[in-house]
Amino acid sequence: AGYKGRFNTHDKNYDANNAAHIFQYNENINALYGAVTFALTEKLRTKVGLRYEQVLAKILSTTEIQTEKDNNYNTPYPSAHLAYVFSPYSNLKLAYSTRVNRPELKMLDPSPQNQFSSLVDTVGNPDLKPEFIDVFEVTYALTQDKYKTDLSLYHHNIKDVIQWDVIDVDMITYNNLGE
Repeated sequence: AGYKGRFNTHDKNYDANNAAHIFQYNENINALYGAVTFALTEKLRTKVGLRYEQVLAKILSTTEIQTEKDNNYNTPYPSAHLAYVFSPYSNLKLAYSTRVNRPELKMLDPSPQNQFSSLVDTVGNPDLKPEFIDVFEVTYALTQDKYKTDLSLYHHNIKDVIQWDVIDVDMITYNNLGE
């Protein structure tokens, strides 16, 4: 069990195309988490966990006009693992967990940037949401004299996928485009 806090502040002021641009991003993440591991039987073990996050994020940007955006959200991230131990050297594990992938700063900054070439501008999207990921996994592990072999199958289901979105031939942005 525990608490983790992450507090980020980014302040960027620059001139582009004879105009001043300001991009300020403040993100405060407060997380409470806990996990419990126990044996159901001699061969069957489990671990369950929960992380709960409160995210308070604010973007202030000035390009041609000043905009202020809040992106606050509270999200639980459960996890569950089940392991069957065939022997001290062999086991089968089933797992489910949830994760988050937050957008990078350049993805949020609405000021035009020449990332790829001088012919194409990339414009960030201050309305961009994080990706939320459900992960399902099955793993078989075998330990031998000098080697350990893991064979895994997994499936990721991503909600609010962040992808490039073409505005026109010389401008690209980022958007949440489904699953």
